[in-house]
Amino acid sequence: MTTRKSDIKEVRNFVDESFGFPIMFEKVKMKKIMDEWVPIIDYNRLEDAVVKAMPEKPALLTGAEINFIRLHFGMKLKEFAEHLEVTHQAVMKWETKCQEPTNMSWSTEVAIRLFTTRRLNPGYDAKFVKAFTKLFDKLGKRPKQSDQPWSIKSEKARKVELASV
Repeated sequence: MTTRKSDIKEVRNFVDESFGFPIMFEKVKMKKIMDEWVPIIDYNRLEDAVVKAMPEKPALLTGAEINFIRLHFGMKLKEFAEHLEVTHQAVMKWETKCQEPTNMSWSTEVAIRLFTTRRLNPGYDAKFVKAFTKLFDKLGKRPKQSDQPWSIKSEKARKVELASV
């Protein structure tokens, strides 16, 4: 089956919620499949880009984002809770907030962001220390919650290539 040019279009400011929270794409190619337009996105690469950008998100983390982080690293509630030295009930409470802020303490949120950074940079090497220092400098103050979809603009996310047509 061949794809006709009329079956592909580019859409600006497309919001995807496949991970349980909105992610804004400045532009994305769409393909018409059975009279429905669907984004042409490599979701495996997108997942990697999102988890890499998550520690630097300029707004408070939501319940869906906490769930995304936990599942990305293949962790059960209890295991994730133990890493953060909280109860699994606390993690459940955060995750049920869905797209709302978790209302966890700022120090706990910083711990989750640092946990994510650490898991992405295994080993106490110079790369982790540099990432930790950069993140710690950015997280000095508690950010405000935003009701706007998150537009990933970090350098890591820009390098993600969407699936080709």
